[in-house]
Amino acid sequence: MNGKGFLVVGIILMCVGFGGVIYEVISQAPAQPPRTPSPVVAPPVAPASEPTVTTPTLTTGEQVYLETMLEHSDIVADTVFAVGFLLENPQYFDDDWRLEVAVHISMMRLLYEEVKVIDPPSSLSNFHSKYVKAMYHGNKSCDLLV
Repeated sequence: MNGKGFLVVGIILMCVGFGGVIYEVISQAPAQPPRTPSPVVAPPVAPASEPTVTTPTLTTGEQVYLETMLEHSDIVADTVFAVGFLLENPQYFDDDWRLEVAVHISMMRLLYEEVKVIDPPSSLSNFHSKYVKAMYHGNKSCDLLV
């Protein structure tokens, strides 16, 4: 398998890892009560009250953590996209191309090291461990490129 093949395998592994993280977050979300559709007929004289939907409140620590992770995952997505774009048209003998790939690989490694030291709130520690695992696989896919 050539370098491009290893990258494709690495990116697939990384996407599977992030997919698991996203599934975990979605599966832990509180279920919303089903909403009943409004009737098409004229409204009744005394309108029925809508059920109140309460949204879970976040602690300050959870809010800060989630904002940090949102920013982190945006940078990861941009970096993976940039590497994929560069590898669509590999130019192995072009020093500028190789430098750009190296910069993005270094960024992925830095992002992995960065996320390992983030201390999540206890309520989000399961999510964080899965995110770190996905980043580990992304980091390993970068090893296949060099």
